[in-house]
Amino acid sequence: VDHVRAFAQIRQQTVEINDQTYWASVKDGIVLLEQQGLKKSRIMTIGYTNPFPPLLRASAVLGDQIWWSTVDTFNPQEHPDVEKILDGTDVVMEPLWHDDPHRQTQYNAKWTIFRPFVEERFDVTAQSFYWKVWQKKSQSLD
Repeated sequence: VDHVRAFAQIRQQTVEINDQTYWASVKDGIVLLEQQGLKKSRIMTIGYTNPFPPLLRASAVLGDQIWWSTVDTFNPQEHPDVEKILDGTDVVMEPLWHDDPHRQTQYNAKWTIFRPFVEERFDVTAQSFYWKVWQKKSQSLD
């Protein structure tokens, strides 16, 4: 019984630390977006969830999912249309810090799918400890 209580206490502390780190990363992302004048842009993240549109009262990206999970919402063979999602995206937020293994796994899987398209259509315009900001490249009218 004592070992069960000890495990529960450690698990609770881990959850609290992960929550603190997550919210610190979200706050950092908001500051970064505000500094770049991008807080009302159509923002998506290469992560498990995308907290920015609701917190910034910005428009959500059409076709983006509420959460991206290799357990039940996507896999490398079956996933929403990446090009269509990125067509409606102004800013891609790439997380650089992962506070738990589940979020790391989801990032790795999603980035594998999105990376070629993001690197082709977006440029890195800012970076912090927690985030890399990819902004859509200018469209030239040749």
